Amino acid sequence: MKFFSKGGNGADHRRNSGLGLEFPRLLAGHGADVIKAGQNRKMGQQGWDQIKAGYPHANLALMPLGLADLTSITDFSEALKKQYG
Repeated sequence: MKFFSKGGNGADHRRNSGLGLEFPRLLAGHGADVIKAGQNRKMGQQGWDQIKAGYPHANLALMPLGLADLTSITDFSEALKKQYG
């Protein structure tokens, strides 16, 4: 599990089932800004659609991240810092 928390933000890089769906749902339900990171944007969007159904005012973001690709990790890190400090 990859988790970042600072000032009400959370990032998660897991599948869209089990804890990979419930953990971001829990964060969103408590008002956190939630960033879902992963390689498959379509699958990530499906998870967000499920969370938004229960928490329509949740602040959710999808960001590309491939953990096997150092360039992808660097790009994700830079984008995360730029958007969320």
